[in-house]
Amino acid sequence: MSLPPGLLPIARQLHAVLLLEIEHEIEIERMVSDARYARDVLLVCDACPQTVLPQLAAQYRAVWAPAEAAAAAAAAHEAPDMAVPDSMAKRAMEAAWAPDSRPVPAPDVGKPPAGARPQRWWTRLGRR
Repeated sequence: MSLPPGLLPIARQLHAVLLLEIEHEIEIERMVSDARYARDVLLVCDACPQTVLPQLAAQYRAVWAPAEAAAAAAAAHEAPDMAVPDSMAKRAMEAAWAPDSRPVPAPDVGKPPAGARPQRWWTRLGRR
């Protein structure tokens, strides 16, 4: 996949600003080639709101998104049987994040066992 125009300069700016702001280097080549690494770097940029990093991250996403969509469309066109329908993916996500419908039993803290005789306070202290 060829790089979209403008992606490499933004990655270089991100590298320089991250080095300046949080003293952490990124791998520019890896960022433009590995989507997961780029996602992680952009999440770090979003976590620094007092800097220019969120704006650079938004620019990077704006340039990267059309190229990523084109690559996904090409991959889906090459292997249509491997694609998951949107409705199936939506149901899977809803099932994964749905709250559990079973009621949670209340804890039996401080309740005597069933059939036990009530005790007086002095018997709890060891006196009878």
